[in-house]
Amino acid sequence: MKTKPANSRCHALALGFLGLCTLNPAPLCAQQIEIYRGPTNFWYAVSPGATVKNQVWVTGGTAPYSYQWRFKDNPIPWATNSSITLTNVQVADAGPYDVVVTDAASASVTSDIDELEIDPTFSVVTDGPVVRDSDSSGGSSWADYDDDGDIDLLVGNGWFASTPERLGLYRNDGPAGFVRLAEGEAGSLPGGPGAYGGGYWADYDNDGLLDCIVVRASSSPQLHRGVGNGVFTKAVSPPLTTTSFGIPTWVDYDNDGWTDVFLWAGHRLFRNLGAGSFTQVTTGSDIFTDQYVGEEGVAWGDYDGDGDLDVICLDLHAWVADNTVYPNHLYRNDGGGMFTRITDNAIALDRTGSLAAAWADYDNDGRLDLFVVAYVWPETCRLFHNDGDGQFTRILMGESNESGQPTWADFDNDGDLDLYIVRGQSAARANLFYQNNGDGTFTQITSGSPANDLGKTMSAVWGDYDNDGFLDLVVANGPYSANFLYRNGGREAGNQNHWLSVRLEGRVSNRSAIGAKVRVNAEVQGRMQWQLREIPGTDRSQGDFRARFGLDQSTNVTTLRVEWPSGIVQELSNVAADQHLTIVETQGYPGPQPTISSANSTPSGLQLTIQEPAVGARYALEGSTDLQNWAMLLARTSTGGTQSFTDTKSTNHPARFYRVIVP
Repeated sequence: MKTKPANSRCHALALGFLGLCTLNPAPLCAQQIEIYRGPTNFWYAVSPGATVKNQVWVTGGTAPYSYQWRFKDNPIPWATNSSITLTNVQVADAGPYDVVVTDAASASVTSDIDELEIDPTFSVVTDGPVVRDSDSSGGSSWADYDDDGDIDLLVGNGWFASTPERLGLYRNDGPAGFVRLAEGEAGSLPGGPGAYGGGYWADYDNDGLLDCIVVRASSSPQLHRGVGNGVFTKAVSPPLTTTSFGIPTWVDYDNDGWTDVFLWAGHRLFRNLGAGSFTQVTTGSDIFTDQYVGEEGVAWGDYDGDGDLDVICLDLHAWVADNTVYPNHLYRNDGGGMFTRITDNAIALDRTGSLAAAWADYDNDGRLDLFVVAYVWPETCRLFHNDGDGQFTRILMGESNESGQPTWADFDNDGDLDLYIVRGQSAARANLFYQNNGDGTFTQITSGSPANDLGKTMSAVWGDYDNDGFLDLVVANGPYSANFLYRNGGREAGNQNHWLSVRLEGRVSNRSAIGAKVRVNAEVQGRMQWQLREIPGTDRSQGDFRARFGLDQSTNVTTLRVEWPSGIVQELSNVAADQHLTIVETQGYPGPQPTISSANSTPSGLQLTIQEPAVGARYALEGSTDLQNWAMLLARTSTGGTQSFTDTKSTNHPARFYRVIVP
């Protein structure tokens, strides 16, 4: 704010948001009164629900001073101090503010007008445990762990804390808000005090119930198996749960229908054998032997479109020495459990000291592109455009300054993916927010609280927690600071764009459908185009499993295609917009069906013999104890002979039933 002279006296007034204003001395007036002014802009555009603080500084004249803040030239009765705090601001609070300062001699100064802008796109959630708790938060993840139709939130706490903290497991009770669960309320979750980096979800035993793997500092991963009704029991499954420390990611790297675990920090891969058991894989690629000085994360994605997930392994120390010693490593999945390190494309040749990366098809050309953050100044974040044939074009985009986890989402439902990047590992910073222009370029968003709130942000993740079709955002901050939760205003904020939400259930593929591709064809931004979403594995954060599509003004999808990791492809036509859709993997195989031909008891368990009368049929063997809840025991493609399977847990139940399904 500037000042206006009054009564021929020389007075000074400066106004600014607390924490944003830096005072600078200005020339003296004739009465040697010092004038202090702040930066040109004292305000930023905030979201509904935000808290705004202003402060004035006055020198000269005759103390003491009195103050009267005004809104649209009308006095604010309670605002008679040198500072003003507006809480829970709403759109109606937007407009011009000024302050009249009067000294003891009745001389007054009126400041210039300062406009307060309220961006209604998001609202700041100010109540509830998600934003009240002040833990040292780390990784965050959304998942409907209790299967009640809305997504719940899990936040890792204590990673940077001096004393142990608890996982934050927040149950979504719909209109009633979130409830933080205490120890024992959900069985083994959220568990006791510790140093938790986060917890990540997948149905690793294919029983239709989500399970959770939890990372703890300097400790083996914890595996919590869902047993129904939102309850978990801790599973002991060596060598996975007895190995040394590592940060886990879920991925079905071999497309056998079971979600495997890859631990970055040591590069250890644990293959899921089914029936709740894992084995460590140590051969098949130099991915297991390459050395990394500053391992910081991985990102899985099928960049070459061959149906299996590839991976980039990140090294924070890529920027040291001569920039050639510790590059980020890209590995192509060749199938059959084999990986090849790629050394001849733009990603492989680039050197970026990075904490995280994320795959997404930002330009809707049907190929996954990659965003890699740059952690250390003066490096610049990188966007790698997928040119096809395994090649990429590097595009410099975004500041470094301790940039962390990037996350893609079509927050405005206009048909292309936007980008949010967290920052502030050591000092509180505003996160970076980029809106996709739809032509391959981005515009940085500078209005609204998600782009301006300051925090030491560890992770951020999108999820539609109120099921209104518009993606909301949670930002996990640490140490010892409250998290941010931003609700997307959607229709209430004037956004009339349409949307589609797709939830997948694998049957021959892994139940969580990790690695599946969902494509929709619809008229977006004036032309027919395809959009691609790949159900991802996990890294520092994990979004909602549902694939989300913004449809602009289209009220239906011409074609919806699901490409399952099993190789099965399903298509639906003329799908209505604005709905949450569930698709179960199905093939409708027309040939002879595999059948169970015999069952014999052995010392190891019940041995089943399956007749495979045809070649090429994908099928699954399932087991149940009550004929209602079925768990997948085996998934394979028939070879036209017989297949044996031994259920080593058959004697654990008074009754056990089996069936073969061909989706």
